[in-house]
Amino acid sequence: MKSQNSSIVSCLNCGNLVRSFPSRPKKYCCHHCYIQHTTKPIEELFWSHVDTSRGPDACWPWTAATNTNGHGQFHRKDGTPVGAHVFAYELRYGPVPDGLHVLHNCPEVDDPICMNHIYAGTPRQNVLDSYAKGSRKVGVEHHWAGQIENNVGAKLTWGKVREMRSYLTDHSRADTAKKFGMSPAQVRNIDLNLCWKE
Repeated sequence: MKSQNSSIVSCLNCGNLVRSFPSRPKKYCCHHCYIQHTTKPIEELFWSHVDTSRGPDACWPWTAATNTNGHGQFHRKDGTPVGAHVFAYELRYGPVPDGLHVLHNCPEVDDPICMNHIYAGTPRQNVLDSYAKGSRKVGVEHHWAGQIENNVGAKLTWGKVREMRSYLTDHSRADTAKKFGMSPAQVRNIDLNLCWKE
């Protein structure tokens, strides 16, 4: 008998991992989850995974599966995965406006599993808020594209960028990339003033 390739999927109800085979695909880890997911209204199912016991002003933690970023993970009735905080926003306020993301504004440090302190905002607002709350290392912000000179992982500083631009006047981008340990694409963006703008 030929062995089948299996895959690991998340239970649509509780998020537990389930082995699924192409000949017999699984969506639920057990019969209880199947019944709960297929018979409960989606709103009731969602809120059954949220702990609201601390009151209306406290964080409401997600109690089911989370993704690799620490955010709650939920599945719509059709099986489409969605961030739990995004689904909470949709239930409370309607669709997320185009171009915006669902962000957290918890009272102290933003909690990625909080379903209460959420709002629609831009990615820039998210980054600035995380600096203000100390969940990212504070540096000298020079350009929105993400150049934070004092960032622990930053390869460049304004001094290096200026030195690179000076070097580019007499050398090719490829030579400059090798000398500074950067990719040619990064050097091109700096040369064309697409990032590290002055």
